[in-house]
Amino acid sequence: MKKVNAGFIAAVTLVAVPAVAQVPVASSYTNEAWKVTRDWDEKSTEAGIAWAANSGLNWQQKFAAWIQSMKKIARYGEEGSTFEMTTPYGKTLPAPVLDCADGAMAMRVIFASWYGLPVLVKAGSNYYGHFGVKRGSATKTSDAICAKSLCDFSHYTATDIATKPWPTYSKLASKSVGSDANPALGGVTLGGYLDQLLLNKRVGYVVVALLTGAGSMNLAGSTNLYDIKPEAIQAGDVLLERWQAQGIGHTILMKSVTPSGGKIRVESAAGWLPPRQLKWQGPFDTFELLTDETTGGSECTDYSSSCAPNKTYAAFGGGIKRWRAPKKVGGKWTLKALTADASIAISGTDYVTLGKRPGQFENLLYLPPATELRDEIIAAINAARSSLRNKPSGCAARDRREDAFGELYELGAISTTFNMTRLAIDKTYRKVEDYVFWPLDYTKSPTCCWNGSTAQMGASVVATAKAQGAKNPCAEPLAFKKINNDYAFYRTAATGVTWKAYSNDENCSQGTAANDVEKTRTATPYCTIRSFIRE
Repeated sequence: MKKVNAGFIAAVTLVAVPAVAQVPVASSYTNEAWKVTRDWDEKSTEAGIAWAANSGLNWQQKFAAWIQSMKKIARYGEEGSTFEMTTPYGKTLPAPVLDCADGAMAMRVIFASWYGLPVLVKAGSNYYGHFGVKRGSATKTSDAICAKSLCDFSHYTATDIATKPWPTYSKLASKSVGSDANPALGGVTLGGYLDQLLLNKRVGYVVVALLTGAGSMNLAGSTNLYDIKPEAIQAGDVLLERWQAQGIGHTILMKSVTPSGGKIRVESAAGWLPPRQLKWQGPFDTFELLTDETTGGSECTDYSSSCAPNKTYAAFGGGIKRWRAPKKVGGKWTLKALTADASIAISGTDYVTLGKRPGQFENLLYLPPATELRDEIIAAINAARSSLRNKPSGCAARDRREDAFGELYELGAISTTFNMTRLAIDKTYRKVEDYVFWPLDYTKSPTCCWNGSTAQMGASVVATAKAQGAKNPCAEPLAFKKINNDYAFYRTAATGVTWKAYSNDENCSQGTAANDVEKTRTATPYCTIRSFIRE
């Protein structure tokens, strides 16, 4: 598990205490994205994209129903599954390529725009929502976006959609938020994806601006979302993983929540850095996330056996949350918890109650039968390996892989249908790259701060390690890590590879250190199982 250095109280205070997020109410805004006609707490009788007429659901519950309804499909060109984006006008697209926080934010804005619901997301001094994009102040005129007459086709009828070419707007289609090419749609950027998904292109402008200007650090704490009790979890809720008070974390969208034998079966979806097509994560992966201390737990962040509540992971602003709903208060759109959620909302500074949630989830969540669980764990291991081959400097994926192996060892010890010792498991499932990408101590390792490594580098690192093993079969592969300010062994062997220079991309305090620090090795010694290892 990632640990964080102490001395973060001031930063934690900024995370946990909700900033004021208000935008003046107006009947219309210059450069607004869509009109507000409904309220998130409201119940209405019409049928919709994922609910029947007279459903009795409020709009938050209808949002959850939409997220839950989108079906699982294969990811394009990558292992695993994603889901199919559905629209009120019958068009479907495979889920887009996004980073983690972007997936959660995009879903909220897109759904709200279709049904005339208010949105307000505050990131620093900028405000994003139905009113457009206000930079620097909530009272400023929103950024210029395309004129309604040029790029809003939400008036199209079902007949228009069936008989006319899909309306496009080239200026939106050209926009990007970084490495966001969508191979499933011929390589279009996020702007191109939104141009194909949305009839109202002005919404696309807001989404691009929001995803460019906000991230997981803006979703932590209590400004834009509020914490909820574990038993209230539903699709569309957002899980924040926070292993540090400042800087990036990880954001996971709850994709499916269903009762199962007295438990709750929860599945999730997430993007990553670098951006990837949103990946569907099954009950095991989601169990691991919801029960992890870095998702708002009570464990101390400084290795102490006990500590004050404001020095636990709960104080970093992570955990399971729900979007706040803009309400009209004193002539201003003000972010509030849903009225219907009064009994299940938790104060963002109640660290004691917040810190209990990972343990509560352990008792609430469904886990599959042993053979299914084994397959899910192995899939999680392979997914972590894939992530590391694409980004060899990644540290979270190293931890995820070994956490999954730990679960596999435990399953082998207690299951009568999957009865394998640790040695037998390592002989059967270990690969050379597991030793190459051994977990690093996050607080001491500069590699964990580097986001610029590439798939080309990852392929070269793994190939070099395998070549090393062929020469000396019993020599444990050298871990990919920083040694004396360099990665010389792997860098010099990377013939024909564009090797990206190290950069402290996350601006970590340990980012200038000369050497990484490995965590204690828990895998069976390499030489013991070398002849069994799969390449």
